[in-house]
Amino acid sequence: SDKLPTPFQFDGTTQPFLGHVFDNADEVVIMSYIDYASGLLNWTGFELDVAADKSRTIQLGADIQPVPPALPINSFDDNTPTGYASMTTTLEAFHALLSPARLAVLDGFAVFQYEGYAPSSPNPHNLADLDGDEDADGDDLEQFVTYLAGPGNSVVALGRDADLNENGRVDLKDFALFSQCYTGTGVTGPLPTACQR
Repeated sequence: SDKLPTPFQFDGTTQPFLGHVFDNADEVVIMSYIDYASGLLNWTGFELDVAADKSRTIQLGADIQPVPPALPINSFDDNTPTGYASMTTTLEAFHALLSPARLAVLDGFAVFQYEGYAPSSPNPHNLADLDGDEDADGDDLEQFVTYLAGPGNSVVALGRDADLNENGRVDLKDFALFSQCYTGTGVTGPLPTACQR
């Protein structure tokens, strides 16, 4: 990792390693297994900046399932209230830390070891459970309100999670669906079909 920022010549061009990768790959995913937002920003800032300089997008990796000899900070497995909920809220907080240039090149997160991730996600997942803690309560409503932009505004970034009817906007139609799926703290089901993600 200490060699990644160091420019070197390849194929007649001198630039950091990731710059060469962007010149030769269609899609780039960087392993960035850190379970807190500021650490994730410190871990990935250089890579996001190279992506911005190259006008390319980049995906970052996240993981719930631990891989020995991984450090506890490398996985959301041991986080509370659940690994899934912690991952959801941490990645949301990470987005809020990004500059507009970095946010523009972030193409989302790739989940490493999906077989560990899938069982930890609520199933079925309630549309209104935006923070992934297996109920739809005041915390989810608070998050939803931050995305509520109205019919004339296209939804961007993580706000797409609140576009419950998937029409490209977060408006009162989404709020109506959110209200229908609102269960309250600690209530996990059964879910009406319309509320299953």
